[in-house]
Amino acid sequence: MNASSNISLASDQFSTQTTIDALFKPEEITEKTLISALIGAQNRSNQLYNCGIQSTSLPFKELYFKYAAKYAGKVAQLATAIAKIKNKEQKIIVEKINIENGGQAIVGNISKQSAQR
Repeated sequence: MNASSNISLASDQFSTQTTIDALFKPEEITEKTLISALIGAQNRSNQLYNCGIQSTSLPFKELYFKYAAKYAGKVAQLATAIAKIKNKEQKIIVEKINIENGGQAIVGNISKQSAQR
């Protein structure tokens, strides 16, 4: 790679990050990471699908489509994770509690109050 291609690559990354910020408005680094992974997985899925279409060998077509589908599944999982973070949806299910002598416990529904008031 020469210097001009490095500059182009850096500007593409900046442009992509700016687009992510503008479209998704991530509030946490976790969201940014998941969104970047989602975009990467979607791009890879598209590349594999296109390779499958262009391939003339049936075994290669099957492989390309198999992995394109796997990446598409990962895209769906990442989208679900992003939606849960965006909606602040998190459930913790406690199946067993051991309380020792002198121990204290809170019984009932507990919700996290927003610090932004």
